[in-house]
Amino acid sequence: MASAGYRSYPRAFGYADNRLRGVPPWDIPDNPYTPELENSGGDAFDISWARDEEGSYTELDTVHFIRVTNAVLAGAGVLGELSTEIRGAVDVSPAAGITGLRDMIVIKDLPPAIDSSAYQLEVFVFHKGRPVTGKTLSWTCSMQDAEVDEDNILRVSSAGEISITASLDDDPDITVTGRAMISTAALAVPAVDEAEEISLYPNPAGERIRIRGIQAASIRIFSTGGRLLAETEDYRWR
Repeated sequence: MASAGYRSYPRAFGYADNRLRGVPPWDIPDNPYTPELENSGGDAFDISWARDEEGSYTELDTVHFIRVTNAVLAGAGVLGELSTEIRGAVDVSPAAGITGLRDMIVIKDLPPAIDSSAYQLEVFVFHKGRPVTGKTLSWTCSMQDAEVDEDNILRVSSAGEISITASLDDDPDITVTGRAMISTAALAVPAVDEAEEISLYPNPAGERIRIRGIQAASIRIFSTGGRLLAETEDYRWR
């Protein structure tokens, strides 16, 4: 009988029941913006994540109550589900002397194997859990013949395991590393002229998205939830 396994990969921040518990004392919180297990561990959160009724960020001085909602991340067959579950809560008094990193870079999950010689990376910068735009990143790759261009497109010319590291230009100590395997299939696709490649930038984008490499196309933009946000039936390059 074949066995099946389920893994709940730790997210960068903000997901309950996804990180290991630390050690006492429990009233010293973990830093949600670092991957290390610090102090009490668990899924710490920042009051800066608070939003108002319209979904906009809001500044709060105090919190009177916390509501934890159980949400299903994935089904787990006979094991039930992967979901947010709370083991306990501790009332922690404010401590101005406790400080730590508040900036973070997040590379959206890389596939186990990349089968293209040009792969669009999705990378985001956060300050206190809030997305920040306009930041410039520097990239380094473990493969000498690999590079990430100004549009965050990874270009490779050999197969094997690769590590990709991004750092903030204005604070090189803030870094993140992603790892993936470049498959031999990525090298089977013949190279094409750069002008014929299709790329979207900037990534992430705000109000404007630029498209390079096509003369005309029908375009539809969807949210991560599948809702159609915008469409055009006759986009032409200018």
